[in-house]
Amino acid sequence: MKILNKIIAGLIVLSAMNSQAQDLSMDYYSFLYNKYNINPAFCAKGDKVSAILNVRQRAGLSSNNSMFGIKGMLGDNQGLGARVISDNRGAFQVLKADATYGYKLKVTDNQNIYFGLSAGLTSKSLNKSKIKNYDQLDLSDPALETSNLKSNLFSAGAGLIYDFKAFEFSVSAPQLVEGSKKVSSNIIFLTNYKFAVGKDFAITPELFYFNLPVVKNYAGAQVKGEYKNIVWAQAGYQTNSTFNAGIGFKFNVFEVGYGYMSTNDVMKNLSNGTHEVLLTIRIANKNKNDVPAANNTSTENNGYANRLNLIIDKLNELTATNANVSKAELRKQLDLLRDELKQISNSNFSSEDPETLEKKLVLIEGKIQQIENSLKSK
Repeated sequence: MKILNKIIAGLIVLSAMNSQAQDLSMDYYSFLYNKYNINPAFCAKGDKVSAILNVRQRAGLSSNNSMFGIKGMLGDNQGLGARVISDNRGAFQVLKADATYGYKLKVTDNQNIYFGLSAGLTSKSLNKSKIKNYDQLDLSDPALETSNLKSNLFSAGAGLIYDFKAFEFSVSAPQLVEGSKKVSSNIIFLTNYKFAVGKDFAITPELFYFNLPVVKNYAGAQVKGEYKNIVWAQAGYQTNSTFNAGIGFKFNVFEVGYGYMSTNDVMKNLSNGTHEVLLTIRIANKNKNDVPAANNTSTENNGYANRLNLIIDKLNELTATNANVSKAELRKQLDLLRDELKQISNSNFSSEDPETLEKKLVLIEGKIQQIENSLKSK
């Protein structure tokens, strides 16, 4: 019986070690819809205040994980957040809790760099009652109390995001430090570009690469389509021979998404895929920088859109009367408009309709450049 006990306990330890590696590649960090989960810098980007619930379940297996997080802006350039991640695979259980901090560095009117850090606790445990034939085990065996199976460790991560207009690139090490271990090689790269298609549609292709410890690295590509920033659909492929597809919609402050990931040849006899549900609640948190100009009494985004429309109208007027306006007066008018643009850019406006605002900003940039070119010839 003692020999049998040692064999079973040894298998459990080996399974736990393998499980630790798989944690990083599959279950701890869901990149498909919830990027805040893998990069703490996202707590300073996007919504002013939002709460996120993300749940994943492998069909046919006692394997699931969930994440709950809340993040919000602290002023215009800083973000704070907190996350709790629960991962369960049979008898193996992991609970992670951390706090996140992000800082936004404005490089130019169109370029930003976001830095993020996370720090917290990782707790690993073994639910012995879920072990098959656990009644044959000596539950007091030291092999069932190793650090691979039961531990409380300090953990920390870091991330960076660079965006330029509709382009975004991010790199993160979500589990950079865990206890006294060496720095983890788990690094995730993501890059995407959002294309406006007509007035109401947007297409966002995305590439990603996961550099993972122990298990094989993999890459992939996916494409997301959006209609009026209300309904979205997404599909992609990974080099570990899996496909994913998802759909979601936004209603007022709520966003609900569902995703499915297929299994590959290694897992097809155990599971028929992974199901994922995402719920986001965007909480209003207006501050003085978000109040539109006094002569615009519409809602927040409409206020910014109206202000940009007024700038476009003024630029059209300057372009039409260019020949009859002195160089000094043109310079003065452009400086006034730049001051207005700077004021708008420094405001942390919401992302309810970012495509419309982005189109207007690109149009304004082109018109300003046109007038600048005419000034050179005056």
